[in-house]
Amino acid sequence: MACTAAKCPGTAHGLRKAGATRAAENGATEKQLMALFGWTSGRMATHYTKKASQKRLAKEAAHLLLDAQTQNKKPAPPKGGAGEIAKIL
Repeated sequence: MACTAAKCPGTAHGLRKAGATRAAENGATEKQLMALFGWTSGRMATHYTKKASQKRLAKEAAHLLLDAQTQNKKPAPPKGGAGEIAKIL
């Protein structure tokens, strides 16, 4: 109801979730999340920091998939037939 009164889209829960996600993805620690959102246990803070860490690690590792693909590819032979190959060699 407070979100509707403030003409804010979504719900209070959605806004808290978005805030916690953003803070964790920007490097907030579990203790910082607990302080920001008033959580008395680390359960929710751990949830958000683990998700943020997994997202960061996946982003950092994504290039490994591409590198593996390009390392397995052989260069295409030059166009133009045997005469062009002889010029290269």
